[in-house]
Formats: sequence, structure tokens, C-alpha cells
Amino acid sequence: MLDIMAVPDRPLTKSRFLRGHQCAKSLYYAVFESERLAAPSAEAQARMAAGLDVGRLAQGLFPGGVWAGADAAADPVELLAGTAPAVFEATLANDAGLSARIDVLARGRRGWRLIEVKSSTSVKPEHLPDVAFQLQLARSCGLEVESVEVLHLNKDYVRRGEVDLDSLFIASDVTAQAEALLPGIVGLGAELRQMLGRARLPAVPIGPHCLDPRPCDCMDLCWAGIPEGSVFEIAQLTWKKKFALYQRGLVRISDVPADLDLSPRARLHVEAHQGGRPIVDRHGLCLFLESLTYPVFLLDFETVGPAVPRWDGTRPYGRIPFQYSLHVLRQPGAVPQHSEFLAEPGPDPRPALLAALLPATENDGTILAYHMPFELGVMKELAADFPDHRPEIERRLPRMDDLITPFRAWQYWLPEMKGSFSIKSVAPALAPDLTYEGLEVHDGLAAALAYERLLGGLDPAESAPLQQALLDYCERDTLAMVRVLEAIRRVVEEA
Repeated sequence: MLDIMAVPDRPLTKSRFLRGHQCAKSLYYAVFESERLAAPSAEAQARMAAGLDVGRLAQGLFPGGVWAGADAAADPVELLAGTAPAVFEATLANDAGLSARIDVLARGRRGWRLIEVKSSTSVKPEHLPDVAFQLQLARSCGLEVESVEVLHLNKDYVRRGEVDLDSLFIASDVTAQAEALLPGIVGLGAELRQMLGRARLPAVPIGPHCLDPRPCDCMDLCWAGIPEGSVFEIAQLTWKKKFALYQRGLVRISDVPADLDLSPRARLHVEAHQGGRPIVDRHGLCLFLESLTYPVFLLDFETVGPAVPRWDGTRPYGRIPFQYSLHVLRQPGAVPQHSEFLAEPGPDPRPALLAALLPATENDGTILAYHMPFELGVMKELAADFPDHRPEIERRLPRMDDLITPFRAWQYWLPEMKGSFSIKSVAPALAPDLTYEGLEVHDGLAAALAYERLLGGLDPAESAPLQQALLDYCERDTLAMVRVLEAIRRVVEEA
């Protein structure tokens, strides 16, 4: 018989189980010392918000379905015993202290279809223990489960007019995979319940699980003893190899022996760090500078990628540019000229962006981006989606080059960059007075979230400062590129 009941003081909910599946120590902290956990990152909050939106939208695939959430008037037991074709968010619990809210229980021919809704565009490995836990729980509550499915977004769906739910979603049957995991799910569940009962911090060393399936919010606690200059900063070394070094007792880069087998680039970083000296390949830097054609256009896009496509011709998580910043250097050492664009929230931002960008980048000259594959990809997608502008866009593609090139080639490295060549590491090292501190919008994800807020509708008192924050951030990115290019030129001229 179905059991919707009060569970023990420390129930093993699905979210707790999944946390414990990644790391038992993380589960302990979440239950007993939650105040020590890091606040949810902007990425985590965005992922949760997308999940809620997609989950609500997916309910439209089940006409006549009823909601059994905590605020619903009807008893979930009655709903599941009734005739509704589907029940949304029914909370199941058993006398062993397991509980979970099931996204969709839909009636099948021989029992229930247990459906987990995900905002991803495919079934991911971490989805399988999630649905296996639910399957175990549903059966322990007396439900006859006919199938287990993950309902996810269709990456190939293109919006035309109103959202077509049948085309937007794909239901992937994962019954066999969930069944195969059940023995391990049952065993781990028992171990985690015992741990919650003992209330004793388990001894779990740091390892790859700290980052898989995503960075744990306990890393500030568990990694507190990892020093600056650790082996985890070594450039172009896989996490697997970094943890292997750590497990051998090699914690600092200074501990790495000279005869250790490393890739040439990783070895270069280790030797430079141990020697405490910068790397400056003036010949390579000179060749890079000579490859540039003036005027040089330093370009940065900001994009938004809603899980559910908002505009016609767009796909789930499509890269939709809504903003750019452009600094133009007419000749080496010239004062940069700045222009920018930020789309008004509402209509598809791409036509207006193209109307501004194409005249601003016409004629000759290198179009320089930092980590060019992103900007190049956006330009190619614009060419594909706007055939009237394709010839003009495609004329710009051969002009594009990447400012990260000399850094990735290890032609210029300072200890302050550690093992990273992102603009957020390189620019402060080469131009210490240039900072992102104090900016309301401080990275690409924050920019996308800010634009999502604008799309949601804000009154002018809120929208105007947020638009200015977006402009300030994007301008800072291309200004950082200007300063990096100046630093390269300066170090070459000092030879």
C-alpha cells in the first residue's frame, strides 16, 4: 500500500541521497553543519531555475494531470488511487526513512510510468542514480512501475511560433539502466542512513568526486589545507593526473621531481614555477604581433541561452548574442576607440546586433577575440540563421584571430597567472591596475543572468542600472584585451 507519511528526523530524501552518492562527507555537512556550506553559485541557481521552468512546462504534455505538491488541496494517496492520467510532484515516503518528490507519475498500460524531468538536452550519467532511487522508493511504497523515463529537451528543436511541447521534449526510457543500479542504490542508501544515525563526520579524502558531476559546495571546507602553488594548478594536466600526484604526497608544484613524466607544456609550467621566473619568448611574441593587420578590432560578445527557446529560429540553450563591446586600435600604440551595443529586452536581439556590428567592423583589419572559438562560433551561427547577412558575416571570418594564442603557446607567462590563461587570470597579471572587482556583473554567466532578468520585465528604476552594469562589464573585457595587447608589445620592445 502506498505510504505517504511523516519520516524520521533525518530522512534520506532524494536530494540527500544524491549528495551522499557524490560524497558522504558532503551529506554530513549538509545535514549537521549546513551553515558552513558555500552559498549556491550563480550557475547552480540558474540550473535550478531552468529546472523548475522546464518541469512546469513539461506538465503540459499530460492533459488532465493533477498536481500533488505540498500546497495541493487533494491527498496524494487519493490522487494516485484515482483516475487522473498523471500526478505531478507526488511525495512518496516509506518507513525506512526514504522520501522523494516524483516529477510525473503517468498511468501506463500495466502500471505507472515514473518520469523525471530534466532541463538538459540528453540523459546524463548522474540522472541514472536519481531515477534508480525513485524506482526503489516507488516499489517499496507498493507502486507497480511499468517504466522509468527521463524527459529532457530536444537539442534539435527549433522554435517556430508557439512552443510545440511534443517536439521540444524527448522521453528516453532508462528502465534497464535504473534496474541495473538498484542493488548498489539499496546498499548505499543503507550506509547513508547509518551515517545520518551516527552523526559522525566520515573520513573521505578529497578526490575526483569533489568535481563530479559538478563542484561540491563543501570544497572550501575539504580543500582548506591545499596551499597556493599546489599541483592542482599545473597547466594542461588532467584532473586524474593531478589527483594521482596528490595521492603520492606531491602537494606543491615545488615537490614535483624533475624526472616525473609530464607533457612538455606541463613540464614547462612546473620548471618555470620552481624557478620563480617568467617565460618570455620575444621571437614568438613578435611573430604574433606581426600577424595582426591594423586597424585591430578587439571584440567580445555576451550571449544568453534559455533552456526553452524564446525567439523563433532558436534552439534550447542556443547562443544568442545580445551584447558586444568593441575597442578599435587604428595603429600600434593608438588611443583605442570604443563602441558597444546592448539589445533592448524583448524582441530577438540578433537583428539589431548585426545592424550595429557589421558597419562597425567593415573593411580590413584583424578582428581579435580572446578564446576566439566562442566569438567565431557565434558569428558562424549568425551567418547560418540570417542568410541575408551571410556573405557580409563570412567575409569577416578569415579576419578573426585569437589573443590567447601566445599564452597557450607559453610564449608569455607570469607566476601570477598560475596555470590559467583565461582573460581573468592574464589581464590582472599584465595590468595589475585593471580589475573586475566592484562590478555588479563580473563574468559571462552573470551577464546572461542579468539579461534574463531584463527579459523578465523590470521597472526603469531597476532596469537602467542593470543595463549599465552589463555595459560596464563587457567594456571591461575588451579593455582588458587592449591592455594585454599593449603588454605584449611593451615586452617585445624592451628587448
